Amino acid sequence: MALTQIEGDASGDVRDAVAEAIEGKELSLIGSREVNRAVDKLGDLADLTEKDFKKLATELEADAIVAGKLDKVGTAKTLKFRLFVHKKMAKGFTVSFKDAKSEKFRALLHDKMIDKIGVAGGDDDEARPAKKKKAADDDDEALAAKKDRGKKVAKKAADDEDAEARPAKKSKSAKTKASEDEDARPAKSARAKASEEDEADARPAKKAKAAAADDEDARPKKAKADDENAKPAEDDARPAKKAAADDEEAPRKAKKKVAAADDGEEVEGGLVATAAPRRGANRVAARVDFGASVVQHSFKFNSTKFANQPRNLAISPVPGVRLEGELYPLALASPSGALAGLGLGFDYDKTLRLNVVASDPNGGGASVTVPGKQSHYSIGARYRLVFGATETSPSVTLGVGYGKRLFSTPIPQMATDTERNAVRRDTPETSYTIIDPGLMFRLPVTRMVQFTLGGRGLVVTDAGPIVKSTSYGRAKVYGGEATAAVDIVFGSHVALRFSGEFVQIGYKFLGGTNTLANSLDGDPMHQDVGGLADRSIGGSATLAVLY
Repeated sequence: MALTQIEGDASGDVRDAVAEAIEGKELSLIGSREVNRAVDKLGDLADLTEKDFKKLATELEADAIVAGKLDKVGTAKTLKFRLFVHKKMAKGFTVSFKDAKSEKFRALLHDKMIDKIGVAGGDDDEARPAKKKKAADDDDEALAAKKDRGKKVAKKAADDEDAEARPAKKSKSAKTKASEDEDARPAKSARAKASEEDEADARPAKKAKAAAADDEDARPKKAKADDENAKPAEDDARPAKKAAADDEEAPRKAKKKVAAADDGEEVEGGLVATAAPRRGANRVAARVDFGASVVQHSFKFNSTKFANQPRNLAISPVPGVRLEGELYPLALASPSGALAGLGLGFDYDKTLRLNVVASDPNGGGASVTVPGKQSHYSIGARYRLVFGATETSPSVTLGVGYGKRLFSTPIPQMATDTERNAVRRDTPETSYTIIDPGLMFRLPVTRMVQFTLGGRGLVVTDAGPIVKSTSYGRAKVYGGEATAAVDIVFGSHVALRFSGEFVQIGYKFLGGTNTLANSLDGDPMHQDVGGLADRSIGGSATLAVLY
């Protein structure tokens, strides 16, 4: 027999207890490593079909496959078993318990498993009628033989009594002896007893009365009842065997029933959970990621060609730190409840070191290098919807948040107007205030590997200094963000995430007499810069803690 891992048993203690309970003379278990390797080839354990069980049984050369799921119902622990026995699915059963290491639990589970696998494997139910019929024929033959012997004994006793004319006392003694013989043979047929009673009626009244009394005392109550119903005594000669069979079919009434099986069977026990089942990574109540990031920032202008036009600038990739997380407090009590998906999410990223290089607006190939700062954060509401009940069920997370995206340079601290004009023209300072509705789709490939794809709209309510009259002036601003990530989950509480993101905020400048959109070419009456694409491409590698 092959016993798979038990869903929800993070430590494996329950699986070990089940293995120790069912392994014995009747059942031999295949090694757990071999079973786990075979199961991993087929996919997630919870999604295995009857066809998958058949493949598993063939590969492992197993007569039976047992799969279990551990659930918490109130204060009790329940184990739900699925059975595949002799090339077909069999009825499963459920058992509740407190301590998987208790002798009571092991004995109960062992007996139930033997019974279920024995029934599913074939108990020769079709052969039973034939055996029963044969036994009945044998009983009839034995009954007929006993009847003949009874008649002969009765006739001989009568002849001897008439011929020798024995005294009444001696006859009574003989009859008493016959009654004792009757005690030694409780299975004697009712008809033979009737013959002896008829013979006794022919004797004197006193002897008949004594014989009847002796016979009545000697006969078992069960035989008397059979005489009245005219049933063969041999059918009643096996009361112990019948009672034992009845005990196997019916639940023991002396014990309290505490759990019902999926197929309607009730399993006895008295056990309670000691630990909550493991949450999958798609249903965590809390997650916090921390790690390193990298981002490459660029500015691409849409302008006419003139001597002092803004240069398209791509800042070299720079390192940063990333912190993000999610919290679903209602999932602590009920991971699969409708309100368990309500939660909060946040993310924060800050560049550690940034240098901005801008070209000299007066030409000559000179450039200006100044330090810069950039960061972004967002915090908002989340609603997570999981499509299924397994650790590999896909999920969608909807959300909306409030955030900021900042890019700045120390323009006031620069020594010359040349430096200030160059930086203000090519790398304008921004401070976005954003509302970011979004959607994230999570697709687990296995319990360990999961992909995430998503995006957020960036509704910019304020762009900061860039839209002031001292910079490019008023504009229509819009943006979006796309993300992709892969999670590698280790155990129940640790994961690695590798993610990439693309963010772009677009501008359509409306122009203005004294703005850079109009005045860079020396003619403030005509607009020379029509728009800007503020773009960031980055990624991160973070370590996550799950609960």
